[in-house]
Amino acid sequence: MKKYHLVLLAIALLFMFSYCSTNTEAEDKAQEKWKSILLECNGTTYFCFSDYNSVYNYQEVQLIELKNYSIITEAQIISAVEKLNGIEWVGKSHLRSNASRICIFRNGKLVEKWSPWNNWNSSESFDLAKINGVWQIGLLEREQYIYKGGRYLFKDCNELKKLVAMAQ
Repeated sequence: MKKYHLVLLAIALLFMFSYCSTNTEAEDKAQEKWKSILLECNGTTYFCFSDYNSVYNYQEVQLIELKNYSIITEAQIISAVEKLNGIEWVGKSHLRSNASRICIFRNGKLVEKWSPWNNWNSSESFDLAKINGVWQIGLLEREQYIYKGGRYLFKDCNELKKLVAMAQ
């Protein structure tokens, strides 16, 4: 009977270690993705996306400044069938912030200065999954708007400085 309990305990510990390890991996993958999207300059964090309006023929850039942001990565329940199909982990990563403000540019010209600070009720998130040992990272809902010429809009603070100065 004691052997049976030891085997069960060993299996439970192995499962817990595997689950915790995969959760840590998911959090690491999510952090990597968010680091490629968010830009930190002098202690300030920016999130930016661009959209082309074909009706009015202009390029709009929305620059969002975040305060006290956090990244939350949550696992979803995996069914027995999904496990049989090689799915090891499924979940979502969310960006949360206590406060934000936004400014808007059209065709490179400032059209709205910084808004007042407000509660940021954004639902920016993306899906993650580990299938047969390989991580698959989804797109943000608005990710198609973040790209410009195959890269994110601002890769360094020098590019961003000019727009931030204009928006003051």
